[in-house]
Amino acid sequence: MSTQSRQAYEKVLAVAPDDAEARQALGFVLLDGRWLTEEESYRARGYVKYEGEWMTPAEAQLAQSSAAADQARREAEQRANEAEIAAMEAEARAREAEEEAQRADYPLYWGGWGYGVTYWPSTPVATRPPANRPSWNPDRGSR
Repeated sequence: MSTQSRQAYEKVLAVAPDDAEARQALGFVLLDGRWLTEEESYRARGYVKYEGEWMTPAEAQLAQSSAAADQARREAEQRANEAEIAAMEAEARAREAEEEAQRADYPLYWGGWGYGVTYWPSTPVATRPPANRPSWNPDRGSR
């Protein structure tokens, strides 16, 4: 409503306080024989304003509990996702540690004693020939 219209209706109300057309134009509501603002009429009928809308207290409570349930569901999903990511990261770390442990079992040395690539120990102690026997076998060639 324009400012000029509002001023005209307010002048009408100054002369005739119960003029229905002027009251309605200015946003008043007739409730139980009294002119109230829209907000006052909602409150008089027991409504509450929740997130910008007028509703009954039961509707507001339902909307609140629904919003709380949605928030709890989103938080639970977030925690589940974070736990899944943590489990995947732990598995990856375990695989990396296992691979590192396997690499560490047989360290590789380049150029040990002038023979090129060498694994240490090169021959397990239990399979080495005794020190007092010759290690040469004519069928296998030199050792």
